[in-house]
Amino acid sequence: MAEVKGSVVPSTNFLSLLDGLWQFDKLMKFVYYVLCLDAFLVWKKGFGIFRLSSAMLNGLSIGDVVSFLVFFGFFSSFALMVLGYVFSDIFNRVRYSRFFNFGEGDYKPMQDGYVYFGSLAKFAMETQSDLAYKIYQEASNERNRKHRCQHMAESVSVGCFFVFIFGWYLSSADASSGMIIDWLYDFQKNDMSHAGIGWFFSILLFIYIVIIYQSYDWFNSRVYYPPLYEIEEKERKRVRERDREMQREFDSKMREMEEIRRKD
Repeated sequence: MAEVKGSVVPSTNFLSLLDGLWQFDKLMKFVYYVLCLDAFLVWKKGFGIFRLSSAMLNGLSIGDVVSFLVFFGFFSSFALMVLGYVFSDIFNRVRYSRFFNFGEGDYKPMQDGYVYFGSLAKFAMETQSDLAYKIYQEASNERNRKHRCQHMAESVSVGCFFVFIFGWYLSSADASSGMIIDWLYDFQKNDMSHAGIGWFFSILLFIYIVIIYQSYDWFNSRVYYPPLYEIEEKERKRVRERDREMQREFDSKMREMEEIRRKD
């Protein structure tokens, strides 16, 4: 009876692991864990995860396990935070640079029914509307949840990229170290060189980082509340009409001044 229980628990855990891998964010977390273990093994022991046998596994000491936990914890908490901040700063500078900003001065209407979080909070306090405040709280909690998920996805994407680069640096050019990059090289049956595999997946992971950073929802700072949207849209139309009228008056005065200058 004890044997039956012992056999059920590992299979249940394995099935729950497989079930979690259906979600892409959890899959990338798993890839990150494997890449970290792979890089640590070849760095400390000289062999990668695909050369790890049961005999080698028994040869690992408590110190090796502690060293891996320290290495993983330091990189995932401090080093990854610094690398993510640097990449985010560079990415935002490039994304908002003059080269990528087209039609910056054009009017971009708000999506129908959406208002800014700050506007809704101010409206709820001024009108003492319980409904507006409730919608603001629910939307704010959802935004914070998405922000945490986005931050985790960004960290994992940056981590996968840099750990893969580090593992590629430690790997053997003849694919004998048993690392993931060596397995990828053997898997594609020598259609690409070992260095070509490294460049290919490095570029692929870099593109994945850009996609993750770019996928941050533009409407994360906005919430759906049509009553306030109608009030703000009327105000925006009034301001645009006033600006157009001021522009017409300015153009008219400039034409009058030009005519006077020509007569003189």
